[in-house]
Parts: sequence; structure tokens; C-alpha cells
Amino acid sequence: MVKFGDYLANNIDEGWKDYYINYLLLTDLIENIISFRPNSEKLFCKQLDREWIKYYNFINDTISNICNRELTNRDILELLRTNEFVHLNREGFRKIIKKHDKNSNYKLYPAWKWKIRYNPTFKLYPALKKISELHNSQDCEAVVSNISNTSFKRTSIKFWIEHKNILPVICNILPNLPIHLWDEDINEHIYQMTSSVYLDNNQLECYDKRINKDENSKLIRIRWYGEDMENVFVERKVHHDSWVLIDSSKDRFQIHSRNILPYLRGNLMINRPLEKEIQTIVNEKKLYPKIRTVYKRIAFQLNHTNKLRISLDVNLKLIREKTNHMEWFTEEDNLLDDDVYRFPYAILEVKLVDDYIETPPKWVADLMNSTLVIPQHKFSKYIHSIYHFFGNRCEKIPYWIENNKERFNLSWENTNSIVINERSNSEIDDVNNNTNTRSCLSSWNCMRRPKSQVNSIKIEPKTFFSNERTYLQWFNAAVFVASGGLTIMSLSESKTAGTLLVLVAILIIFYSSFIYYKRNDALINHRADGYNDLYGPLVLSMIMIISFIISLVLQE
Repeated sequence: MVKFGDYLANNIDEGWKDYYINYLLLTDLIENIISFRPNSEKLFCKQLDREWIKYYNFINDTISNICNRELTNRDILELLRTNEFVHLNREGFRKIIKKHDKNSNYKLYPAWKWKIRYNPTFKLYPALKKISELHNSQDCEAVVSNISNTSFKRTSIKFWIEHKNILPVICNILPNLPIHLWDEDINEHIYQMTSSVYLDNNQLECYDKRINKDENSKLIRIRWYGEDMENVFVERKVHHDSWVLIDSSKDRFQIHSRNILPYLRGNLMINRPLEKEIQTIVNEKKLYPKIRTVYKRIAFQLNHTNKLRISLDVNLKLIREKTNHMEWFTEEDNLLDDDVYRFPYAILEVKLVDDYIETPPKWVADLMNSTLVIPQHKFSKYIHSIYHFFGNRCEKIPYWIENNKERFNLSWENTNSIVINERSNSEIDDVNNNTNTRSCLSSWNCMRRPKSQVNSIKIEPKTFFSNERTYLQWFNAAVFVASGGLTIMSLSESKTAGTLLVLVAILIIFYSSFIYYKRNDALINHRADGYNDLYGPLVLSMIMIISFIISLVLQE
């Protein structure tokens, strides 16, 4: 394992070398603290402050200069250079403070927490917008737009992105796809603030159906953009399995925020089919605001088509709603710290339509296969939010949590919630390198009854039919073998050969029945394994061969 000091030294940008954190000097000062040298603690803190001020002033001046000058596509390299500089220094400050706190009676992390997390790369967004506008100026200006924002169907592939990789991902997209803004006049940023309130009931019925991917499962949410409460959308998402030959869909209608409560209560009647259906679902299932997601969405798309659309959700917050009878979402002043969880990854979603589904552009395929992204194709903000706040009431755990134990630190905090603390890759390395660190995942498992994992596989009805056909083929083989045995017994004075074949046929029937019910149980419970049989066919084949050989010997 390469030490961070060596890694930093090997990755320093020579043009900016004087502005990096002096990690080796600070490490030496920590050695003085360990040796109890006079004033060692004071000297370390003063040097740490000097390193921070040096870094802070330089990076903010650099970003300001980039954003205030005329930019070209070549400046993407400058943005990537700045991003790398920021994250190397952030990691340096994080590690040196962790090392200090481990070896000192004085803990600096509480006071330095905001500095460690300080990420000024968001200030580069205006520069990204300028570069994107260069792309837009070259786009087809006369093409008529055929984009619909009310009902759309597509294939979506999702990824997680670590904070240090957000800017590199954007810079990979920009030369090929511009930033898309729905309203250029009111949006001064490259992102659109998006808020979504999801409805469920006390039994978490919507969660159970969505996590199981039940056919025709529906999810209701209320969405708005920025501070615009006059144009609120009520949406219905419907999941369909591929075997029904109907695409999953999302449909919505617009409503003023003051009409949301009367509509949800059934006091405001709207006779249009979609509005009436959603209102019926809400009232019959007793749905109410359960959780909310808030994030900044950066969209990449050509102005005239949505054949390829990429969205990047940053600063994702998951919120537990605590509404009273007079509101449909919780005011910020009424939220406690435990009601808000900041998701540590950005969410990239690649949305493909038509022939792009099977053959996306090469640059898209290269991005999806790169180390900049972490594939999580079935990730759901809604499912993750419900499990985070109401995990003790959820029967099934999302597969991306089960499959990423090294990224998740699960702990039992109280009877109302499961606290899920995601770790970055660097923090995972720290844990893996410290054999004295005991993950509270094990203690959480001891205190909780086991949950079944929801796998990423989907079972369709035709799979059950295939299992039945396999069983019938084995059964037919058994009937054929038994018929042969009975025929031999009727035509031969020796009954041994025929008896052996009949016994083999009975064995085949028992074996095939056992395998049928075993696989059927695995299908019903959506298990990802238990379908293959490595030894059964070989054993039965050997028994058949031996039986035939014995029959031939006895016939002689």
C-alpha cells in the first residue's frame, strides 16, 4: 500500500507545487507530539493553519480567474487540473488531521470538519456553462424541438460518482453533449434544484412493491423545481415487466401548490383520467407524504431531441417528512438533524431511447465502463430513503446496500431508524488498513433479525413455465425408461434387467420432482442462485449406463 505522502509527492502539479499542503512537514510535527517535545502541539496547529490559508487563498483565486476569462474547449484541461488539485489537498488535510487526533489528546476534527469537507469545485459551474454554450452555438439552431416533459419512456442506467470525480465526469460529457436548461431566462446556474415528496402508507406498501419490482407497481410523488410553487407536478410512476410487452412509464399533471392538500384529501375533484386515478390510489391505500429528496440536477441534452439524455444529481439530501394536517411537506424550520441525511455520492443517470438502447455512442459506452463511475443500475432514491429512515420496518434490504458492505457502515441507533453511513473509497482504505477497527455492521447484524436481500434479477412468468417444461422432459424420460423395463420383463424369463430399469425410472421421477420444487421455491423468493445442477444429470447418466451394461450382461 502506497503511503499518502509518497502518493502526493508523485502526483503534484509542478506549476502549483508551492500551494499544496506540506504533508511531510506536518507528519514530522506529529512525530514531535508523539515524542512529547515542548510546544509541539502549538507548532503543529500554527503550521496547519498556515497550510490551510495558503491552499484556500490560492484555489479560490485560481477558480475566480478561470470563471472571469473567455473560455474555449481547451480549458476543460484546466478545470480537470483544478479539480485534481482540490481533491489531493482535501485528502491531505483529512488524513493529517486523522493522524493527529489518533496520536494526540487534543481532537482537531470537530473544528476542522467544515474545512475538510470544503469543496470549491462547485464554483467552476459558471465556467462549465460557458464551455457548454460554445457547444450550443454549434448545434442545429433551426431544428424544431420534439421534446416532451409530460410523458416519456426510456431505458435508464444509473451510477454513483464520488465527489472527486464529478468534475471529470462533466468534462467527459461536455465535448459531446451540452448542458441543457429548460428555462435560460431564470436559471443562472447549470443546475436545476429539484424536490420530490414521495407518498407511502404505514405498512410501507409502495416500498415493498417497488423493491420487489412487482408487475404494475405504482409510485406517487409530488415534484417541483426551484422555488416555483405555482407549477407543481403530481406524478405516477408505473413499473411493467418485460413479459407483458408494455413499457414502464411516468406520467404527470400540473397543479398549484395550494391545491395539493385538497386534492390528496379528495376534496378537489378532477375528472381527467390520470388525476382521478392518482387520487383514487392515494385515498384507497391511505398514502401520505413519507420522505422527500432534494438535489441539484445538471442535465445534458441536445436542444432538439431527447434520444440521449444524461442527468447528474449532486448535493442529494434525503429528508424524513413529519407533516401535520395543514401541510404536505415539512418546513425546514421543523426538521431536526436526524431528519436530514446527505447522500455522499452524486447520481449519474444515462437515459437512452430507440437504437441507442442497444448501441449507445462510443463516448457514452466508454464513460459507463470507466473507473469514474460506480454502476448501480437499479438504485432508487426513494427506496434508499425509506430504508435509511424506516429500515427496522423493512422486510427486505436494497441489493446495493447488501452488495456494498465495504461502503456502508450500518448501525442500530434506535427503534425508529437504521443509520447508514456511507464511506468514500479513501475511508474504506483507512478501515481496511486498520485491523483494530471493528465494523459495526457485525453488531448491527447481531441485534437485527436477518433481512432477505432483494436481488437485481427479475423473475418472469415464462421462467416458471420453463421450469415446468424441464420437469416434464425428465418425467417423459422416466416413462420411456420404465416402459422399456416393463417390456423386457414381459418378454424375458429374467426379470432382473427390467426391474433395474423400472427402479431407475422411479429414481428419475423422485430426482426431477425434488429439483422442480427446489427451483420453484428459488423463483418465488427471487434468489439469484440454486438453479444449476452440476452433479445430478451426471449421476443419473452413470446409473443408466450401468443399468444398460448389467442388462446386456444378463441377456447373454
